[in-house]
Amino acid sequence: MQTYSAPRRVRRALAATLAAASAAVGLTACHDLTETPPSFVTPTTYNQTDAQVLSSIASVYNAMRTVQIDVFAVSQVSSDETIVPTRGTDWLDGGQWVELWQHTYGPNSGAGRQNLNNAYSNLSSGIAKANATIIALQTSPAPSAKQALAECRVLRAFFYYELQDLFGGVPLVTTVTGPAQPRATRDSVVRFVEAELLAARPTLPTTQTGVAQGRVTRGSVDAILANLYLNWAVYTGTPSAAGITLGTTTRYADVIARTDSIINSGLYSLNPDTSSWRQMFSAGNQGNRELIFVITNKAASNPNLGLDLPARAVHYNSYSNSGGYNGYSTIVETYNQFDSTDSRKNVFLVGNQTTLDTHAQAFLRDGKTPLVFSSNITSINAAAENEGIRWYKFKLDPGHSNDENGVDFPIFRLGGVLLDRAEAMWQMGQSGPALAILNQLRARNYNPPQPITAALDANLFLHERLNELAFEGKRRQDMIRLGAFGGQRRFKTTTDAGFQAVFPIPTPQLQANPLLKQNPGY
Repeated sequence: MQTYSAPRRVRRALAATLAAASAAVGLTACHDLTETPPSFVTPTTYNQTDAQVLSSIASVYNAMRTVQIDVFAVSQVSSDETIVPTRGTDWLDGGQWVELWQHTYGPNSGAGRQNLNNAYSNLSSGIAKANATIIALQTSPAPSAKQALAECRVLRAFFYYELQDLFGGVPLVTTVTGPAQPRATRDSVVRFVEAELLAARPTLPTTQTGVAQGRVTRGSVDAILANLYLNWAVYTGTPSAAGITLGTTTRYADVIARTDSIINSGLYSLNPDTSSWRQMFSAGNQGNRELIFVITNKAASNPNLGLDLPARAVHYNSYSNSGGYNGYSTIVETYNQFDSTDSRKNVFLVGNQTTLDTHAQAFLRDGKTPLVFSSNITSINAAAENEGIRWYKFKLDPGHSNDENGVDFPIFRLGGVLLDRAEAMWQMGQSGPALAILNQLRARNYNPPQPITAALDANLFLHERLNELAFEGKRRQDMIRLGAFGGQRRFKTTTDAGFQAVFPIPTPQLQANPLLKQNPGY
């Protein structure tokens, strides 16, 4: 069985076939997972059989794990959803978490050299793996090769989609060898993403079932495209030191067309009530009919198979056989945006705490003082171990192994797709249908019902998207698109100049490729 000795965060994003093959591609831990490295995959040595094709694409699927690790971290902590205060020496990490919250990151800062560089490196690694696999599959005689190639094109497009969302224009590379490339414009990257998705879609199945569950489908493509089109004016805009001048073209009609395709397929449905909504983020959510595009996870004794989000926020002593990380928290102002009659407020932990598995009283590190999460954080640089409201949207798997949980991470789900649709309708002047969608989503969680009666505006959409999609890695993008990213908040006392809406190209990337140019303002 293949193992890696890279640092833990890198291992999670780059571990060879195990995680994706275990669940997304259908292999299990008892299979031989020895993988031919992409640089040695050639038409004459590999990808001759369906089994070899399956093993080959598994490494590309596994590279998706960086989305729930590195991309998630920088997207969450730069928004108003997730603050990571320093607790003694815990979470100091070169100041990267405070920089992300306060938008003081730079190419050579703690965040630039750590979290941002991890995101850039691991997304680029996913692209490189996809490129190698796509080239190898083009001449494969295996019956499954054509569909597998289309899947890899979608995954590569999604890596590029995430990379440009964070960093703007990046080099467009579709080969495995060749000289270093300069940055393409952001506009060019998003048009490449669109073209690749549209070209691959007809070859994809409408569903993936059984051992293939979790692999991309036509619905996955439609969901990515709908989100791409919703952000089109941002992505095709012009960045400067003063911010992004929006592009002159919008694609709201295309958002509606793509969401029509998802809805009319009949393959997806909203979870109708609070209990089933909560199940989407719990063990056993595999195959939930609201989930469209996911990263699959398994709880197993082998590292780097599962979702560690349940551990990131909760206290060191929050479960009995292995504690949490005691990091990701929420400011009280964000918590207060959830109405007391909205059951989605239950994703937060505040007040006296019991262990999440045995439900016994939990204690501070001293083993004596009851654990009580306070709503107040006295200092972002010196918080006590119990300070800060914690979020617990992704629930601990009863069968978890340490911090590995068998909970699939939703990249896109029907609830979010409907919010994209409602926002596009509002932008097109169709406020009535947009309002109906918002109230449909509210109806399953408010008790008693509280339909919206106010006029729709950007702030209302920000509020509704927060309540529905909190801690799913969407908030930074939403705040940028709806004009709220650069403002002040608790422990962030300055207003952004505007360029912070695109992250800096990390110094290690500039050193590796001298043709790269830094984003404006940094």
